[in-house]
Amino acid sequence: MKEIFIISLIVFAIWYCFLEGEIFGKVGAWLSRTLPDWAHSPVYECPVCMTFYYGTAIYWLAFGYGVKDWLLTVIPAMGLNVVITRLWPKDEISLTDKTTEHKDISKPDKTDEEWRVQTIYKNRVPRIYEY
Repeated sequence: MKEIFIISLIVFAIWYCFLEGEIFGKVGAWLSRTLPDWAHSPVYECPVCMTFYYGTAIYWLAFGYGVKDWLLTVIPAMGLNVVITRLWPKDEISLTDKTTEHKDISKPDKTDEEWRVQTIYKNRVPRIYEY
């Protein structure tokens, strides 16, 4: 049971480190430019998606009890991250430029790549899917 919480929190820590302004923020911006779109979620953008891959590595490196226990640890850790992201306020980071009060980020003065990176990294909360 404790392994589920450990994996969940480590994955959230990894996700947070890739935010702009954090220790791996520039790496996250670089990954956004170099990785295909389908790879963003499992690598750095979605804590739920990241849990399977990072959680598997963490499980086998730190615990490694067996395949049955691996599934019974990583899948519940994914579920816990779903619950955490559902509880995360959707509007905690707004889609406005933080340098000026209530100024919308406008696309015309930026290249498409600058716009994409700014909207993904500067204004990012955990990806929350609507079902």
